[in-house]
Amino acid sequence: MVLFTMGVSARLTAGPHSNPWLIGHAVVGVFWVIVGAVIFNQWLEWMSDASMPRTADRPIPAGKIRPRTAVILAAVATAFGLTYLAAFGTARLSGITALSWFLYAGVYTSLKPVSMWQTPIGALSGAAPILLGAEAAGGLANPNAWFFFAFLYLWQFPHAMAIASLYRDQFAQGNVRVAPVADPTGRTTMMMALGGAIALLCLGGVWVWAAGMPVWATAVITGSSFANLLVTLRFARRPDQKAARVLLRATVLHLPIVCIVLLSL
Repeated sequence: MVLFTMGVSARLTAGPHSNPWLIGHAVVGVFWVIVGAVIFNQWLEWMSDASMPRTADRPIPAGKIRPRTAVILAAVATAFGLTYLAAFGTARLSGITALSWFLYAGVYTSLKPVSMWQTPIGALSGAAPILLGAEAAGGLANPNAWFFFAFLYLWQFPHAMAIASLYRDQFAQGNVRVAPVADPTGRTTMMMALGGAIALLCLGGVWVWAAGMPVWATAVITGSSFANLLVTLRFARRPDQKAARVLLRATVLHLPIVCIVLLSL
């Protein structure tokens, strides 16, 4: 999904002087940095992962890879990716990638056992591929890049809250301070999910207007965002497992729908 949204962003923001080779190099370099970030994340969390059924089968807690081997692999993959981007990309592309890695593997992962505000921080890293794709296509100054970045950032709030609610007991067991664990009243969970869904609908309306999108694209993006809000409202009224599962599926559908529309423009 990181590479897919990065590619959508490159396609959306590409100008007449875009360099396909630079986009290709960006994909290769970012891929390896992602690999490094994911392995490093799992190395930091392997003891917590071992205590949760949903993550106990990951390579380190399952004993398939030793922690020392994993951290070496993470360092090599990250170093290779950043070096590749420095050699074949731009300084800004390398910088955004490095910052995204740090936010995800360093800040976000470190906040998981400490604060429920891990979600807003992690969402910045999750939306970074939009800026990476735009920079690779030479379109970072294109307003669509920043609208899409904000869209992906906000999309993560109802999505993350659905996952956090579904696996609340496991997260509590693994000492992961997601909102449903840190605030058992559910108020913070509802605020994050509803706030993200409402802001997503409002942003989508402004975006389609500012970009002058055709009627069909406006209808699909606005309609999908509105449907996402309705499902989130249902979740807010009755935050049980069924509602959380429906919300998760709705968010998983919402993002690809918007991406397909953007690719069709």
